[in-house]
Amino acid sequence: MKPITLTVGCLTIALLALAVAFAGEGIKQDGAKLGPELLSNGDFEKAKKGAKTPEGWDDVDGLTSFYVKRPGGKGKCLKFDSDVYDKEAQARYKEMKQPRKERPPAKMKTPTTGKKYNTIAGLGGALLWSEYVEATPYVTYRLVAEVNTYAPQVKIFIKGYAEVKGYRRNVYKKYLNCIPKDKNELGTWKYYSQDFTPQNSNKKLKIEWIKVQIMVFWPPGEAYVDNISVKQIVEPPKEKKQPKENKGNKK
Repeated sequence: MKPITLTVGCLTIALLALAVAFAGEGIKQDGAKLGPELLSNGDFEKAKKGAKTPEGWDDVDGLTSFYVKRPGGKGKCLKFDSDVYDKEAQARYKEMKQPRKERPPAKMKTPTTGKKYNTIAGLGGALLWSEYVEATPYVTYRLVAEVNTYAPQVKIFIKGYAEVKGYRRNVYKKYLNCIPKDKNELGTWKYYSQDFTPQNSNKKLKIEWIKVQIMVFWPPGEAYVDNISVKQIVEPPKEKKQPKENKGNKK
């Protein structure tokens, strides 16, 4: 294969275009019956014992992701900053692999300049993962998230996993695009929702687990995420029967 030359910013856009986007601003009110909450601590109110990071999720790193008081409201939420040089973010990710007690505190970021394609906004984005959630193959779920972004696009991914040769492998990926249609609403809390059915074209691969991944990327800036929910659709909305057309009396 011949090499392809892309700028960093274009490369990010190209990679994201490979995923199938499902945007739905607001919460669906279609009368579907939903099951119990499956995602642990999606409202981020519970902290891990002895740590300032939410239970049920990867640890925030204090550089690109933060566990903070919800702006303009009560309780806790997640804050993300994608305006961080990738080199500094990668160094912090390496530190995060150390045991929590041995992990150094995050350093202050260097103020960014220029076109900023060398920030995480132009590369991998600011990320945070949930723990595994057990899933039932071939059923439909509803994903809901509340997001407040001041500039960056926010994507809430659903990753589906199947057991392959004794290992959990990612075999499914969809995302909910969380960005207001009206750009005047940047900086306000808004709900987004979408239905998804984890499945793979290979029928032998049964998706038995899912993970939620938050991604905050371009343009560089800050965003807040709260109240993520994953529930099974137990009964889909009933279709309304259309009245029969009155064709009148035939002559």
